[in-house]
Amino acid sequence: MVPGMTDDFAALLERGRTGDKRAVARLISHIEQGGEMARSVLTQLWPHTGRARIFGITGPPGAGKSTLTNALTKCWRAIPRVPLPAAPSWATGCGWGI
Repeated sequence: MVPGMTDDFAALLERGRTGDKRAVARLISHIEQGGEMARSVLTQLWPHTGRARIFGITGPPGAGKSTLTNALTKCWRAIPRVPLPAAPSWATGCGWGI
């Protein structure tokens, strides 16, 4: 355990790492808020991501986030064996996953 990490935080990380949806949602919220908690979450989860990369697409309504997401997805699908990230329903129009 990292110095200063509480047992509750360690348990939340473990539940998130094993796929608990509520824990994942809480961890994402911590990351979105930034600061030391976000760094702790990312530092603890990074060793479990394999070769994963993290990126975000943000912007105001109408900025083209979904259009960009769709274009990136087409590029990724053109490359063999590249796993696609899950996307929220607003990006796909059909629930989670691309």
